[in-house]
Amino acid sequence: MSQAAQLEMDRRQSFSLQGALRPQRQGSLFEAFLVVGASPDSDVTEKTVKDVGLEPRVLHTFPSNYDLSKLEVSQFCFPTGIAPTLVRRSASESGLNAYIYGSLTKLEESNNSFIILLTTDDCLLYGCCVHTDEMLRSTASFAEQKKWTPTAREQHHIVAPRCYCILSKFPFFQLHFEILYSLLARERLYRIENSMAAVPFPDPKSNECIQLLQHYYDQPVPRESQSLKIKLPSEIRSLEFSCAPGHEDKLIVDRCLGSTFKMLSLDTVMALLAAMAQEYQIVLVSSNISVLSAVALSMIPLIRPFVWQGTFIPIVPNALKECLQAPVPFIMGVDSVESHILEDLQEAIVLDIDKNEFMNIPGKMATLPNRGDLYEKLCNQLAADAAFSQSEEARSACLRKPYKNESKELDCLHEIVDELRDYFHQLLDHVLHAQDQCLPPPPGPAESQQAVWDSLSDDSMIEKIVGLIQEDERAFAKRLLETQHYRFYVEKIRRATPAAEKK
Repeated sequence: MSQAAQLEMDRRQSFSLQGALRPQRQGSLFEAFLVVGASPDSDVTEKTVKDVGLEPRVLHTFPSNYDLSKLEVSQFCFPTGIAPTLVRRSASESGLNAYIYGSLTKLEESNNSFIILLTTDDCLLYGCCVHTDEMLRSTASFAEQKKWTPTAREQHHIVAPRCYCILSKFPFFQLHFEILYSLLARERLYRIENSMAAVPFPDPKSNECIQLLQHYYDQPVPRESQSLKIKLPSEIRSLEFSCAPGHEDKLIVDRCLGSTFKMLSLDTVMALLAAMAQEYQIVLVSSNISVLSAVALSMIPLIRPFVWQGTFIPIVPNALKECLQAPVPFIMGVDSVESHILEDLQEAIVLDIDKNEFMNIPGKMATLPNRGDLYEKLCNQLAADAAFSQSEEARSACLRKPYKNESKELDCLHEIVDELRDYFHQLLDHVLHAQDQCLPPPPGPAESQQAVWDSLSDDSMIEKIVGLIQEDERAFAKRLLETQHYRFYVEKIRRATPAAEKK
């Protein structure tokens, strides 16, 4: 494994998703705003366009003093690299205008809007990203301005995507993306006004985009169940946001879970649930990074009340695909899996989301206990909404706008999450009852964690516990008892009061 891949694995393994599920509601709504793309000075040749691509780098940061030295963000904003496009110069410049001044609605579609998850020294950050095509030899209105004169050999305009990204501890996705879309609308207006180069460039300090970012940065972080109303500078409209009570996974359900049940069959989702509960390595594959990030992030609420303790990288950049060789439990998303990598993943679950097909699934993996009853309940809930019908129309709609969910769909998704949580609690009651018969509760909280870890590290004790569980659940229970998330769950409830055990 390369040094870069090993470093990323070390970062991810040093954190639990628990911090991302319930961060302290303090500080700013976002940590930083970034513009990531290829350097405007990049040398572009036909080989660059066809084969090599351009290297992403951070072009602008707000606040300007935000420390990015320990945050490998550029590759995650462009997991497959930057592919420039050559647009022939013409009198009308119609080809260029189609790229630069296209409809803003396309930014919400397909691969243009997606979510990444990054690790810093002290927290996990969600990255809300929007790709938009811009002229390579240009800068954003709020950055230091520079004009480029095309050389004789540059008979084309060079267009390349840039990524506008908000990094935040809070999965307030609706707010973050609305701010990004508003900022990009202002940027497009700026480009139109300056397209003839007759209007002098504005002072970046007085730029409307900077005012918008500063206004958003200064807003108070809403507490649980609080609402936030933000009047956007220079706009008539306001943004309204209601902060969900409890864990942040409710916000992830609203944004991401719809894509999972629109793209995948219930059989596929239940196989994923079984794999997560038993802490298998899971590789999700999709050529659409918006769908990929949505499905990967939706794994967080699906497995509650457990919190995944393994490595979690919703989108793995191509340059870090060696992370798939790690000998630890993980959930990772990639745009493709080469045959030589797939050969090394025989013990992993590898799912092609685009085809709703498993590329690999271990034959020894135990199914969920009482799977038939759970399947019937979930199937009845999904049948009430045509959006989850698995029809070509429903899948196509999801591919166009992966994050769009109607209120009726959201109600259905939250009912499914509640049903799964009840299911796992009932399952845990059986396992914990058997465990308590073999291992009486420790005398006090101080001894709790060590007692749990010691008992579940003893193979003979696990076999004893499993022997008290009904026969058709034993294979699953044995694997569950060996997982990190089960041990941390037990430690949590041992420390909790009876009233709080199932929150």
